[in-house]
Amino acid sequence: MKRILLFLPFLFLSSITAFSQEQMSAETFNQIASAPGDNMPLSDKLAAFPFWTNSEVNVFLKYEDGRTFKEDDVQTAKTVNGKYIVFTTESQFYKKPMNSIVMYVEKVSAFKNLAVYGNTIVGGTVVLDSEKKTYKTSSAYGDGFTEVGNGSYSDKESSERTLVYKNGALFMTREVKSKPLIK
Repeated sequence: MKRILLFLPFLFLSSITAFSQEQMSAETFNQIASAPGDNMPLSDKLAAFPFWTNSEVNVFLKYEDGRTFKEDDVQTAKTVNGKYIVFTTESQFYKKPMNSIVMYVEKVSAFKNLAVYGNTIVGGTVVLDSEKKTYKTSSAYGDGFTEVGNGSYSDKESSERTLVYKNGALFMTREVKSKPLIK
């Protein structure tokens, strides 16, 4: 069965989200991210999360002041301990690999997408509708930033549009398209 990529570490290049509900340390995050992928079955809830193990990711940012930014990256994904999906993006802009981890949190009945910024865990919430093949994202962080996003996916492509606000005013729009890399 094909897996579809929905989320990527690039999200965290432009959004640093305070994440107080997850008690994972930066050290634990890095241990999980650097662990080899395994064949341990994912938990039932996490198994519903769609992703590709190898994909091409196209990111386009449009700031309200007229600036734009575009980056095309390659992303890989692996599973660890049946509890985590680890994404690694080879960022052209940052010239280094960037990791994010997706996990399912029972307390909030949602997926959490985590990354490390400095020594701080950052992340957002993802609510998936697997019947409609859509999802919604949300986060709040820093000095008055909030984000809301909507996405959809199929076996051939995923697409997300996120609005980033600063102090209630639209700051930037981020569009992300992903598709599997065929080898």
